[in-house]
Amino acid sequence: MTSMVLLLLQTLLLLPLVSASHHFGGTLSFSYKGTNPDGSFKVSFRNKATYDGCQYTHYWSCSRGNCGSINERKRTVIDSSSNAPIYNSQWCETETVETRTVGSDKPFELSAQSCCWVATRNGVNNWRLNTLVDLGRRSDTGKPNNSPDTAILPFMRVPENCPRSYKPMAFDPDGDRVRCRYGNYNDRECDRCDQPSGFHLDEDSCTLHYQQGSADPRVYGFEMVVEDYSRQHIDLFYSDGSKAHKHPLLARRKRSVEVTVSLILPTQNIPEPITLPQSWMWPTPEPTTTTTTSPTSPMTTTSTTRPTTTTSPTTTTTRPTTTTRPTTTSPTTTTTRPPTTTTTRPPTTTRPTTTTRPTTTSPTTTSPTTTRPTTTTSTTTTSPTTTTTTQTTRSTTRQSTTTTGAPPYTNTPPLSKLPLQFSLLVDPAVPSCEEGVYLPTFVYPTPEDGARIKAEVNKEVEIKVKAEATHSVMQDLIMSGPSNISMHRSTHNEFVIRWTPMADDLGEHYPICFAVESATGSAISSFQTASYNHVHATAVSQSGVYQTEMRCVLVDVGKEQIKANVVCGESSMRVEIPKDSLNGLSEDHLELSDPTNTVCSLTTHSNSSHVIADFPLNACGTQIEEDDDNLFFKNEFTTVDDPNQLITRKHLMEISFYCQYAKKSNMTVGFTAHRKNVTVWERGFGTFTYQFEFYPDSQYQAMIDPNSYPLEYELGSKIYMEIEASSSLNNTEMFVESCRASPYDNPNYHPTYTIIDNGCTVDPTVQIYAPSNQKQFRFSVEAFKFIGLHDQVYISCSVMVCEAGNPNTRCSQGCMNSSSSNDHHHIHKREATVQSRAHFISQGPLRLHSDSSASGMYGSPEEFSESVGKTETALGLPFQRST
Repeated sequence: MTSMVLLLLQTLLLLPLVSASHHFGGTLSFSYKGTNPDGSFKVSFRNKATYDGCQYTHYWSCSRGNCGSINERKRTVIDSSSNAPIYNSQWCETETVETRTVGSDKPFELSAQSCCWVATRNGVNNWRLNTLVDLGRRSDTGKPNNSPDTAILPFMRVPENCPRSYKPMAFDPDGDRVRCRYGNYNDRECDRCDQPSGFHLDEDSCTLHYQQGSADPRVYGFEMVVEDYSRQHIDLFYSDGSKAHKHPLLARRKRSVEVTVSLILPTQNIPEPITLPQSWMWPTPEPTTTTTTSPTSPMTTTSTTRPTTTTSPTTTTTRPTTTTRPTTTSPTTTTTRPPTTTTTRPPTTTRPTTTTRPTTTSPTTTSPTTTRPTTTTSTTTTSPTTTTTTQTTRSTTRQSTTTTGAPPYTNTPPLSKLPLQFSLLVDPAVPSCEEGVYLPTFVYPTPEDGARIKAEVNKEVEIKVKAEATHSVMQDLIMSGPSNISMHRSTHNEFVIRWTPMADDLGEHYPICFAVESATGSAISSFQTASYNHVHATAVSQSGVYQTEMRCVLVDVGKEQIKANVVCGESSMRVEIPKDSLNGLSEDHLELSDPTNTVCSLTTHSNSSHVIADFPLNACGTQIEEDDDNLFFKNEFTTVDDPNQLITRKHLMEISFYCQYAKKSNMTVGFTAHRKNVTVWERGFGTFTYQFEFYPDSQYQAMIDPNSYPLEYELGSKIYMEIEASSSLNNTEMFVESCRASPYDNPNYHPTYTIIDNGCTVDPTVQIYAPSNQKQFRFSVEAFKFIGLHDQVYISCSVMVCEAGNPNTRCSQGCMNSSSSNDHHHIHKREATVQSRAHFISQGPLRLHSDSSASGMYGSPEEFSESVGKTETALGLPFQRST
């Protein structure tokens, strides 16, 4: 409670100061797009900018070299959210794709700068972004140099008591080594050029570690730089005949070393050393580090004892980098790193000899020891020129600092330099830092961080994301990715990211970063989604809003492998694929998800040039998904090893496709018509047909006319149904395993209303009537309120045919509870002639009479109609799979 009061007071004091503050961060990357007829070069720049409004963007100017001229510029909104810091109404990230014509491939720099950042607690005011572009032709690839592809969420938040790591995507298409650092060129790369306390930046992995801090309504403004270095010696050749040589970064190797904190106590006995091993990454050779206590105090060089190592005379002229927080109560020290190197050898366990001398900028010779450049130590200052022998205690600590320093080759500039700026808010403490309690945690089918996703030009990429928490409610997903990316939320609490690459994206690599937000208490509110600009939950306080870890994936865009045409009808879909794009495959090598229904056969409609499938939306294993606005009916082609085998052991290719139907438009005939019979072929049973009909009474004399559908019933009135299987085989019987009511005619939709399950009646009003033969099932149920909750519903049942009289079949087992029926679907090949697979049949739709309709969770029937007034199609991506 106290922390919340302090936050509110701070907010009131800050309001007059932040009225003009609106910058959250930004990034820029570039890629070579070819040479123009006149010899000039075409370069594409992608600039992401995040402000407190979608109307702002960065404006770039040429700061060095020949930057060319702009040919085309297009700006789109990537994401926006009202879940921003207290004093900002929202944040909005846009991407501006800019094409430039550049007359020379020599290096040049672009800069963007203005005022003002949102209120930052580390004093960042103006934004300064700088980009180095070098288009020289590389000797290792034979192609012009490209920049790394980078991405990060523009605004992140973390509870003050929960350490967390953030790893932006940093992929280099040329295979170069990518490193991240804080900006250090004032008014060029950064404003304050500071290293926020409580964070540690691992430059080699580009990972930012939050370790500790306190809640504050202001954000930390991070001004970072991404650079790439070649992994070997290469030359860059330019069109004017000149060239430049590039050195690689020296490899870092992993060693188990001892990080020593030396307590220098001249007159006091100290216990024997306590040594803890720690895995650490450091370069070889390693720079000398000088640790000073203050400008007027003597300089103290503190180190572990090693075999005698001599450094060359060095003039210390570097400025201090940061003030770090030591792990003891002794004075804070400042670590600097001069651009010199020493030879580093494994430490020994002998007592060190520490030499102290006054701070100076004259040449200094240190013997016999050197120090770790990232170790901040607590020291007791000794008198100038006094040598003190001490006992060293060793421990490992997590330092709130950054691994910094000059590259091993001090005169080697990077190949490219990109800005990476973002905002991070530290929230009040959360009761538990365990992921999945308050902090949401990712679950299946969310891709892993760093996953590579293959995409094809003109084919939609779909990324499903899901998170869970026991003590908070999932609110929304925030993301950063390429232009025209969109996000939708399904009714199964999954978030779906969709993006379709265009022809100009061929060969590119696009990072997509995302995180799911959850909330508790008063922070929970409704959310809305739109086509590309979704409005997130509005947090009324800074507490109770949590984020998952940030994950980033990389989408690699390749050429279109399989061309197809998908036509969405009122109640069916048709897919046509040219055979010349299938690499020799024909309709005999492909099948739909469930090929047992005869309407799912690919031989019926295929011809000499195309493989063609034409089937109902509720058949052939079609899956149904939905979000607030649309229904998606999805299926796929898969390859089979041998069409004559009963069991497929290997899928060589999958081709996914779907039809999309808008919910909010008028009802069409296709969704109100009587459903046709289902004809199935199975080995051992041949061809047989299921018929599902409704009757007016229990006499089952004449079925209801199919032209009278949809059928209307009064609440509580009896609904009489009959299911019958017809087959040329006499020694067979039919079994109805389950029946359910659903607002959509698809076996995979949830939630449903269960009538029969595992052969057992679930609805208490179910009555079963004597059939005229063993291939028939007659039953009734009273019209239930579930029907009134929807515009209309279908009754769907799972049925099968078995060998009559065989006690080992599912048909003979009858009603079974769920635990005892877990294995009855697992039919082995030798049992294939004993019983058929379970088949889905449905009939309807049904409606409650208008006088007895109940209002439900979906509002009026008009708002919930499963219409097809607007349809869209998409074809997914084929990929290789092995068992």
